[in-house]
Amino acid sequence: MVPEIDELPFWHAVALADLGRIEDALPIFRKVFLANPNWKVIVQRLPASGMLRDDPGMMQRILAAA
Repeated sequence: MVPEIDELPFWHAVALADLGRIEDALPIFRKVFLANPNWKVIVQRLPASGMLRDDPGMMQRILAAA
């Protein structure tokens, strides 16, 4: 609906990753990180806030998506 807003796909990818659907989330993260690298900083803060599972392996895969 609003392709210019990269926040919407970011949260979609976060939800997928948190549900264990990392393979579905990675292409979305890749696209979001390319559009705005600052999302890489935000995603790293999410486990501490309880908004994403604290899984170092998953986080490594997410960050490597860029």
